[in-house]
Amino acid sequence: MTEPRAPSPQSRVYDVCIVGSGAGGGMAAYALTKAGADVVVLEAGEPWDNAKDSAMLTWPYESPRRGKSTKERPFGEFDACIGGWEIPGEPYTRAPGTEFSWWRARMVGGRTNHWGRISLRFGPRDFRRKTLDGLGDDWPISYEDVAPYYDKIDRLIGIFGSAENLPNEPDLNRSGYDGYAQWCNQFHDKVKALRDSYKMKNPRE
Repeated sequence: MTEPRAPSPQSRVYDVCIVGSGAGGGMAAYALTKAGADVVVLEAGEPWDNAKDSAMLTWPYESPRRGKSTKERPFGEFDACIGGWEIPGEPYTRAPGTEFSWWRARMVGGRTNHWGRISLRFGPRDFRRKTLDGLGDDWPISYEDVAPYYDKIDRLIGIFGSAENLPNEPDLNRSGYDGYAQWCNQFHDKVKALRDSYKMKNPRE
């Protein structure tokens, strides 16, 4: 007698199908699964393990190319994102007279892996550009409407920084400053440990 086989992933019925695992798709999957939905995420790229596949936290001398760009990583070997401005077989159009270039990622996490270690919020003025500049349209919501959600996502993904008090660059909530202070202390401890280790190996210097 043949044992019944478990349904294959292809025959399973999900509540939600999300295309793309970047910032939008990834957060949608997180929120929906937390709410109890059965979700499948389709991603054009490959899995990526930051502990094994990333060179971001290595020293330049540990790279045979000193971090020089490759075909897979046009921004350099230390950039985590796999993708490019042009992807074979996936062309896109540009409006006449424009030179817009669209960076696209092909990996789990999408373009969340391609950033400059900075995560700025939209400021109050960014929601009112037509009123202020006469360009585009004003948003139907204000910064105050979304500020609580900015606070929530900052805590979730670990955004931290200092209070700069810039007019249109909202500062973080209190936990963000505490995180920044904690990071500074940890960084100081690591630098001190490296310095002490170097002195032990090179006592004459």
